[in-house]
Amino acid sequence: MEDVPSLDYLLFKKIGYFQKLVITFALITLLLNGVHQSADAILISNIEIQCNNKVPVVISNNSDFCKHGEMNKFCGNGYTFTHASAMHSTVISEFLLYCSKWLSRDAIRTFVMVSLTVGSFCYGIGADMYGRKTMLFVAIWQTVIAGFVSSLVRNVYIYVIFKMMSNLPINGITCICVLYVAEVLPDSRRYGILLWFQIVYGAGIMLCGVISFLIKNWRPIQLLISLLYLTPFFMLIYIPESPKWLLAASKKVRFIKTVEKIIEWNCLTEFQVSDLNFEKSEHVFSKYEYCYPFMSDVRFITNTSFLKHLISLITIWIICALCFYGFRFKTIDISETDIFTNIIISGFMVCISSPLMYLMFQITQNRITLMKIAFLGLCLVSFLCAMHPYSILLQIGTFFATESFLCIYIYTAEYMPTVIRASGLGICASISRIGSALAPVLEGVCDSTWSNLLYIIFACLASVATMLVIFLPEVNKRGLINSYEEYIALSNEEKKLLNAAK
Repeated sequence: MEDVPSLDYLLFKKIGYFQKLVITFALITLLLNGVHQSADAILISNIEIQCNNKVPVVISNNSDFCKHGEMNKFCGNGYTFTHASAMHSTVISEFLLYCSKWLSRDAIRTFVMVSLTVGSFCYGIGADMYGRKTMLFVAIWQTVIAGFVSSLVRNVYIYVIFKMMSNLPINGITCICVLYVAEVLPDSRRYGILLWFQIVYGAGIMLCGVISFLIKNWRPIQLLISLLYLTPFFMLIYIPESPKWLLAASKKVRFIKTVEKIIEWNCLTEFQVSDLNFEKSEHVFSKYEYCYPFMSDVRFITNTSFLKHLISLITIWIICALCFYGFRFKTIDISETDIFTNIIISGFMVCISSPLMYLMFQITQNRITLMKIAFLGLCLVSFLCAMHPYSILLQIGTFFATESFLCIYIYTAEYMPTVIRASGLGICASISRIGSALAPVLEGVCDSTWSNLLYIIFACLASVATMLVIFLPEVNKRGLINSYEEYIALSNEEKKLLNAAK
């Protein structure tokens, strides 16, 4: 495939204006995703109620407050909402869902997580079918419209519907941004730059805490976050489609125009479009067997080695999601400070995880070793939390859960070949939301029995993930795989090296 090295030369000769534009777009989008996803924990939370002549209490479904059936009966002569260092209004307080059996805080959080599950799957597959840019347009526009409507509705059931529609594309946006940037960066720079995405995501979490502290009302917060997504939406108009996807999807005309634009933007005067010999590379644009809506190339589904790795990856993704959101919710719900401070500290822990991760990568130069360190750390901290869940331990647990999630995110984007990268990453991220949806449910079940049982479960799952990582192949310095043929050739080469080592 003579044209592929030419394309790699074009993209990887230097990080020029084209790459910087794509990276800037992705950074802004992931910043807003950090704000959006963290806001759900604040907007859908219980707040204090001050019963007249009584101390403030935080209401939950298991409290004595709800056992009396009505708030006025419990408080005797009435109640008021407290405003000191807390939200003035949340979804739970406005719609009086404190004692609801069907739309409690944990139930709404679970609905939101389910919507993330469906979205990452659909948008991941759509990105392989219709392109990275097209699906980003659809996803961001849906987030803006549905989020705007959810901030205005006066019926709780309509709110839940539009809130789920608003959250539907979020995980898909993250997946597409990560893989798009991975496709336009050289191996030597890819891991370091993708780690910066986690810093920006953490900054978004911290920004969410600041915005919530300043506004303290869920409706204007939801409205503001939705409108902020217009910034990456208009940036996307100027950004071209991923050239690697155009090559894999047989889009010759668009591919040539995109190449010409990249040559102009990156000032690669020594490179000409004519260097891509389409007569000799015609097979590149026609050899893939499509099997939508599961994966772009049906041959991967029948490959035993690929399926084993895919199942291992999916299992690890589910464990990462369950532990990450479990620690996130616990950090917010069991707090020795106010909710805003906890959100900001949580974001800070996410931010510092990336520099430490990059430092460890420079030392080890091995993706698999990094994942082992992250999961073993998560296992140890979970056992310590089972003894006593101090706030500092919960924050450290969030740190290691973030490290684990970040490692598996980048690893999956690098492991998957170009023709199925979006589908594969979308499938993993989608199924991982089973863990996200289980997190609030598991928290509620454990709280009603033995709350520290949750951390023992996290420790056991982290141990399982550590063992699964051992069976995954190393992807460092091997480059991004573009096709099934390259995947088979690389697999055969790795088997020969393994047999030689034995």
